[in-house]
Amino acid sequence: MCLLLQNIRKILLRWRRRRFEHLGDFRFSRPASSEIDRKLQKYFNYDGGYFIEAGANDGFLQSNTYYFEKARAWQGTLVEPVPHLYRQCLAERKRSKVFNRALVGRDFTETEIRIHYYNSMSFVDGAFSDRQAEEDHRNAALDCSHYKKTFSVMVKASTLTDVLLEAQAPACPDLFVLDVEGFEDTVLDGLDFSKYKPRFILIENNDDGAISTLIKNKYVLVEKLSERDYLFRAEKD
Repeated sequence: MCLLLQNIRKILLRWRRRRFEHLGDFRFSRPASSEIDRKLQKYFNYDGGYFIEAGANDGFLQSNTYYFEKARAWQGTLVEPVPHLYRQCLAERKRSKVFNRALVGRDFTETEIRIHYYNSMSFVDGAFSDRQAEEDHRNAALDCSHYKKTFSVMVKASTLTDVLLEAQAPACPDLFVLDVEGFEDTVLDGLDFSKYKPRFILIENNDDGAISTLIKNKYVLVEKLSERDYLFRAEKD
């Protein structure tokens, strides 16, 4: 019964949000945690930009790009590996291209990879350096989730470069949002910066004192937007 009531509430809130959006009112269209979408506005206070979001979830929950698509006419590429969340995202984000993929590095040779579903804290095999770190993440995910149902599923694997080629994305997207629960370096390894160089990269769960070596000579930290979210700007060539 509790889950049924939660689903009914979610449907009603979605209906209210979409009704207000139809009227040009976006007061309910800012789902980002820690008001990150508001904080990003000083860098992206314009219409018609382009984003990439890896770890898109259902397209709305804690999304850092939802507001820009709905209120500022942005478009983008969204990647979500969990099948049922991908379908929800597909229905939610009509202006963008949505892919049901797990992002991997250039040296990954398999066509699929296993993903473990823990709602917004889902992760892929190999995301953590040891079993204890993975176990800690699982426990934290269960503690903060309203839904205790978990499962594993095999998902098509692609590099981010291949996804962007398929999406016909621009060479210099305005914003790349990376939220992949410990798999950041792997996803970045799958991005060919000679083909695609986002102007800004927003990385969750990164340490500003330990910026990935894959972007260290390409990007500089410009702002810490929350306890776990760091915004980097591309260095001029």
